[in-house]
Amino acid sequence: MIGSDMIESGTVFLIDDDPSVRDSLSLLLSLKGVRTQLFANAESFIEAYRPGWVGCVLTDLRMPGMTALLIEVLGNALRVDRERRTAVTTRAFVSARFERLTEREREILALITAGHQNREVAAQLGISPRTVEVHKARIMEKLGCRSLAELIRVNIAGR
Repeated sequence: MIGSDMIESGTVFLIDDDPSVRDSLSLLLSLKGVRTQLFANAESFIEAYRPGWVGCVLTDLRMPGMTALLIEVLGNALRVDRERRTAVTTRAFVSARFERLTEREREILALITAGHQNREVAAQLGISPRTVEVHKARIMEKLGCRSLAELIRVNIAGR
């Protein structure tokens, strides 16, 4: 069944040229707690569509009834859309954090996340290991990381 997190994550946009099919599916889905918006054809959907809309499209249905399996498919489609939007938001948030790093901090981040020790980073950049530690602390603060593992995860997510 579609859980409450699925319901809150979007709308099912029903596109079908048969008004009785649209109405029946809309009623069935609304009884399951799913928000719907109806369109008689693809053209009317495309004309009305706004980039900020959240959900999935269900179109051209020619079947005798709606099964629990098809309800589950809609739930999965809404979940995938929510996950995609979350990933985009997360990536934008991480990118904004990376913008706060200086060029030197980016160099040090790349070397640290590639597995180099502070002494190796210092030698490659011609600075002291203590300076690397200071930069590393600033990097972790700017990126909101508390451990090296978290720093590596954030760096991967920011790519």
